[in-house]
Order: sequence, then C-alpha cells, then structure tokens
Amino acid sequence: MEENNNVVSAIYGQVAENRLHENLIVNKGDTLLILNVEKVDQDIATIKQRLELNLQYQEDLKSLLNGKSKTLITFLYQNELAEYNQKLIELDAEIKHKAKDYRINKELFEKEVVAKLEFEKIEYK
Repeated sequence: MEENNNVVSAIYGQVAENRLHENLIVNKGDTLLILNVEKVDQDIATIKQRLELNLQYQEDLKSLLNGKSKTLITFLYQNELAEYNQKLIELDAEIKHKAKDYRINKELFEKEVVAKLEFEKIEYK
C-alpha cells in the first residue's frame, strides 16, 4: 500500500498534461499523464516514407538486373542510368575517333609516310 511503484508508458512522448498530485488515490486504468505523441507520429511517417522509397529502389534494381531500364520509378536510378548512358555515348565516340586515327595512321604507314616506330607509338596510345 505504501510502496513506491514505477509508472511506465508503452510509448514515449512529451508530457502534455500531468494529473498527478500528492496523496492521490489511483485505481487501475486511471489516466495519470497525457503524452503528446506528435513527434512519434512524425517519426513513424518518416520511417514509412523511407521504407516505401527503399522498396522502390529494390524494384528499380530488379528492373535493371532484368534489363528493363524503361520501367524505373525512382529519380535516383533514372539519373544514374542517364549518366551511365551518357558515359557509354562518350566512350563510343572516343572509340570511333581512335579507330579513325588508327586507320589513317595505318594507311600512312603502309604508304611509308610514317616510320614503323612512329606507327607503333600511335598504335598503343
């Protein structure tokens, strides 16, 4: 009857109202504190949004692994794919440029305009 008892809440939050006072007779089920759980609700909403975004990331990764890049839904992977495709275009252009240089230099070598040593230097650049 005169023991100290711990009072704990099933959730955490800021105390909005305190209904406790000295020598208060308390019965089971009485409301002693009212908690403001707005912050908890915001945290839950944020976690749900992150979870949804992560699920979308997973779907995009599955699409990419299956070669279905047109079905991407997240900006992150749409942007990454656009950058990747741009890099491929740049590398392809560089390969074509190097191949053209090689053909020209090979033709010059075959016509003996360029020395073999010079041609080999150009060939391995």
